[in-house]
Amino acid sequence: MKTRFEVLSQSEVERICIASFGILAEVGIKCEYAKAQELFRQAGAQVDENSHAVRIPEHLGRWALENALKNIASTATILVFTAKSAARLYKTAWVLLLPI
Repeated sequence: MKTRFEVLSQSEVERICIASFGILAEVGIKCEYAKAQELFRQAGAQVDENSHAVRIPEHLGRWALENALKNIASTATILVFTAKSAARLYKTAWVLLLPI
């Protein structure tokens, strides 16, 4: 049995992003770790210490997403290069797990 899927259009992806950023800004996330709350606050998020709700404004969410994607792309490039080099040098396939 073949699985069929449809790729989302750019406008559908943007609508999902806008809705997600709206949820982060209005509802927020629950974060009980005081140090993380302070980092969110310093970055411009609203932190409610009683409910542990952190409301993340859209500009901060977009910044985080853009930087996460850059880091993932950099890490993937490093992993491919390292794996190819290791295979050539040692005739062994290496699996490298790096924290992102």
